[in-house]
Amino acid sequence: AAAAAAAAEGATCNSKQADDGSTDAVKGTEIEFPSYSEAEGPAEDHHYASKIAKPFNMKQWQKRVLSEIKNLSTNLPETIWVRAYTEQMGLFRAAILGAKGTPYHDNLFFFDIHLPQDYPNVPPDVYYHSSGRRINPNLYE
Repeated sequence: AAAAAAAAEGATCNSKQADDGSTDAVKGTEIEFPSYSEAEGPAEDHHYASKIAKPFNMKQWQKRVLSEIKNLSTNLPETIWVRAYTEQMGLFRAAILGAKGTPYHDNLFFFDIHLPQDYPNVPPDVYYHSSGRRINPNLYE
């Protein structure tokens, strides 16, 4: 799965043939992705793809979103990756790698983010792709 995801993103992943004939990603292989990237075309599989921001003050909203993009493109930690969608300003997808020393170590978490028309006066909409699993049981009680 990691190799398929890497290939889909244009990265390469070394693989090896196991004794049973299966092919698995080599443990410890590092795949380099840019911390920030832009995707052309619509974000059809994005949770908020149908939400297109129509801000009252479009120029001010665009200026703020471009400021956020500039910040994302230069100031992300190495364990967070963000993709913006050029055709749908205000939509982002983030992947976060769980921190060492936590129960989430080496787990990938994916989020779809939408900056609403009243942003930054209201918080962004964020959807967590859970794959049917819970992050932490204490968050749901």
